[in-house]
Amino acid sequence: MDFFNKVGSTISSKSKDVTKKAKELAEIAKLTGQIAEKEESVKGAYIELGKYVYDTQKEDAPEEVAEKFAVIDATVEDRPPEKGNPQAEGPSGMPGLRQRSELFRSVLFLLRRKAA
Repeated sequence: MDFFNKVGSTISSKSKDVTKKAKELAEIAKLTGQIAEKEESVKGAYIELGKYVYDTQKEDAPEEVAEKFAVIDATVEDRPPEKGNPQAEGPSGMPGLRQRSELFRSVLFLLRRKAA
């Protein structure tokens, strides 16, 4: 009978360990999701910052940033507008939505490189 008691207590102990580990893994997954959500929020803030910097400081930018704006502008100018796509070209020859989002990503990339 002692053998069965030991087997029973071992099974009980191991099942508690498995349950505890499963709870820990669930908590880790939850925290990982929260971290990813926060990173997306920060990424959105960087994009908005990039938009702001590009829109407000393009003309009076410091030399190191002005050079990067020139690279972005040259890249955009070399790209032909897409026919039949209202997002490809905006009013008054301004870049369309797609081009602006690519510009902002480029500015964001350059700002991150500068910060690193």
